[in-house]
Amino acid sequence: MCHTQFGTSFPRLTIPCMGARSNGTVVSHDNAGNNYLFSFPSGTQVKIEKSGGGLNVYITTPEDDMQATGGICGYFDGNPDNDLKHSDNTFSIMPKNGRVVDDNFVNSWRIKPAGSSIFDTNFFTVDPSLDHDMYYCKCDRKPNGTLADCTVHGNVAQPNVQVLLPGATHQNPAQTCRNPAAHTRTANTILPDDYPSDYVFDYGFSYVPILRADFPSEHGKSRRDAETACNSAIDQNPILQQCVLRAGLDFVSEKGNCVEDFKYFDNGEFVRGNMLSAITKCVFYVLNNESFYDANGNLPAFITSDLCPAYDCNTHGTCSFGRCICDAGYVGDACEIQSSMPPALYGIVKTTWQTGSALCDVTERMCETSYVHGYNVFDNPRLSCKVEVLNFDGHGFVPSGNQFFTAAIYRSMYEVGCKLPLKSTIGGQTIVAFNISITNDASTYSNAVLYVRTDTRCARCIKTGKSCSVKSGTCLIEGNCWIAGETNPSNDHQLCDPSTNSVQWTNAETKVSHTTPAIAEIGGTNLSRFDIWTFSQSGCPCAHNHSNYSCACCDAGGCQCHDPFQNQCTQCGTVANCGTPQPALENGIDGYTNFFNDCTCQYDTTKMNCACCQHGVNACQCGKEHRNQCVDCSHMEQCGNKPWIFGHAITDP
Repeated sequence: MCHTQFGTSFPRLTIPCMGARSNGTVVSHDNAGNNYLFSFPSGTQVKIEKSGGGLNVYITTPEDDMQATGGICGYFDGNPDNDLKHSDNTFSIMPKNGRVVDDNFVNSWRIKPAGSSIFDTNFFTVDPSLDHDMYYCKCDRKPNGTLADCTVHGNVAQPNVQVLLPGATHQNPAQTCRNPAAHTRTANTILPDDYPSDYVFDYGFSYVPILRADFPSEHGKSRRDAETACNSAIDQNPILQQCVLRAGLDFVSEKGNCVEDFKYFDNGEFVRGNMLSAITKCVFYVLNNESFYDANGNLPAFITSDLCPAYDCNTHGTCSFGRCICDAGYVGDACEIQSSMPPALYGIVKTTWQTGSALCDVTERMCETSYVHGYNVFDNPRLSCKVEVLNFDGHGFVPSGNQFFTAAIYRSMYEVGCKLPLKSTIGGQTIVAFNISITNDASTYSNAVLYVRTDTRCARCIKTGKSCSVKSGTCLIEGNCWIAGETNPSNDHQLCDPSTNSVQWTNAETKVSHTTPAIAEIGGTNLSRFDIWTFSQSGCPCAHNHSNYSCACCDAGGCQCHDPFQNQCTQCGTVANCGTPQPALENGIDGYTNFFNDCTCQYDTTKMNCACCQHGVNACQCGKEHRNQCVDCSHMEQCGNKPWIFGHAITDP
């Protein structure tokens, strides 16, 4: 939630399918995905509520857990003075205003060492003194539907009243959770696209809070400014006015929390969050106090029929008998969507453990649906995706000119899935990239985010998907992987020959070989060459005719120029120099290296005998053993790939 992929906070439900779940566990959530309520058969409830830039978490325990809890949420025993008990049984003093800013208390309950979280193991030890039996009432409707058999399991304690969650839908995880094994194509390791990749507990060992001693705030706001904003938000709220008048509650601690938050976020982002926290406090209090129920078991209107989603319709509408009447320009159950603006996307929901990865590997997942993160997504019949196809050009991905409009799978206003074009509609390509954007109204679209479908059997791509290289002994031809010696299914006379060309078929009958120069002396040899991106001016298949081997062979990072300059290569992604060769040595050693040994070494800045890299081509020095060479910073594995120019690895200091 707080540690989401793109630095935003919103609830996201993950139900791992491999473990058992309690029957009767119910998950409720609003359509926008801002609020979740987890109800367990024991009576325990956990409510997650997005509020401004953060999340509020509320835990309700049944009376069976009385005097049987412990940890960072305190002790459920009716004594607030021991709630700040550390894991070593020492205590911090509870502040009078209820505002807890105690790093020592929080850190005492930090999970350590890594791997000891219950999220990381199937076995954990419970303090026997806290291990109470669970008792609850189970009511099952009989098959004829006329009677309900309520059997008391254990004692006769009254179950907790379910907390209201306006506009919620419900699901039973045991019924809706799907087994990934049911979705495999060729092996049981292939996961469905909606299977979580980031179900890894974040211990936060590196997090060090930066505390502000007192006001003024970062932007010069005073404590009086904070108190005015917080008191006004809480005191003038009509629901909270009823809570004070009819329930006798005060909200001193919520106001104190609000002021403390204002010290760090003085744009008012957390003012509303504390107001919502106060409303939740009131709702809990009324629900659990039977004196507020009338003779028919009905609750007062101010927390039922008068209570709207988000309580105040996100300040973009008017609450009328439990329903939001949105202002012009806003839609949604809680007026949470700005209808005049398209969605905005942060990026794709990662499918690997790597943060910021745009890759989906077909050896691990189906890669048929891309899930994207963003905001302002509206669930309606016109919600859809635009998918632009990009083809692999030997180094990166370039627009193909094809685009598709596909169905969207709504998850929340922050996350949506986009169906990708079938392989049969894009030339049967497996390794391909897509620029994905979404629309609420089939008219205005979001920004586009990149999604790369790759195959690690032959492709090695950087995590951003901006460039890829072909692994040794394989070919990446027409968007698919081939092993050396495999023939073209459409032409028995063509085969994968990585030594000739790893991105195009080699004609077995008319193959023209080119000769690799002799290995250079240690330290490199100055070779005068036709062009710094061109290995030879002929001997490789032409881009316009794969059966014609009279076209240029390119260095790593170079791509063949188009007709009539097919005997020259230029840096992939640009055609500016086609027709105007850049001879070596006048323009450097090769496309990435300018000089062998006249620059400061990056591995040891006290030395001045390392290569000078070309500018403007994302070039980086190789390490100590190949210090006379520069390569593409995204493909450092290419160091040492041109021994006829740079020689063998350097072994001297």
